[in-house]
Amino acid sequence: MTKLIAIGGSQGTGKTYLARGVTNHLNEKGHSSEYVSEVAREWIGRFGIPADVADQLDIFEMQLQKEESAMSNESLDYIVVDSPLYLPYIYGVLVTDMNNLKEQFRIQRLFSRVLKYSPRYEANIILLHKKHEESDDHRVWDNSIEEVTTNGILFFVKALGLRNIHEVDANLNFEERVKAVSEEILTKTKE
Repeated sequence: MTKLIAIGGSQGTGKTYLARGVTNHLNEKGHSSEYVSEVAREWIGRFGIPADVADQLDIFEMQLQKEESAMSNESLDYIVVDSPLYLPYIYGVLVTDMNNLKEQFRIQRLFSRVLKYSPRYEANIILLHKKHEESDDHRVWDNSIEEVTTNGILFFVKALGLRNIHEVDANLNFEERVKAVSEEILTKTKE
């Protein structure tokens, strides 16, 4: 049975690099694996930064479609996702105008979708925020906001009771992260 692996974290922590590296490492170890890319990154490239909870709801649905498409390939051992379905909810909360009834409805709808689909992840790898201002892809982030986001992600996945939560320091060198996360996945998802 295919195992779905979530790699989460705030912006600029290296989710994409790690997800690709872990996918390659698992394939090298003889485990048929596929990487599923982040819809939010594609969204930003096409439409700009998501402005409201409606955008986050659309991102959620598009990410879900990508995961479902990958899961239809029954020959895979692992699917590694660099943007778990709970991330649009967390970012949606940050932009929701709670005085707007339509936005309240949308964030509640997004929350119910997250509750339905997030438990299917076999492992939840959370990258802790970087201590410096420049990300792997040379974007500069406000570390205080990213730390709050990272703490929100950790709180949320623990509150949901998701399985196999593993925190990874984004400041470790890339090879160390890939090896540690790959071994954690293989250990925690044994049948």
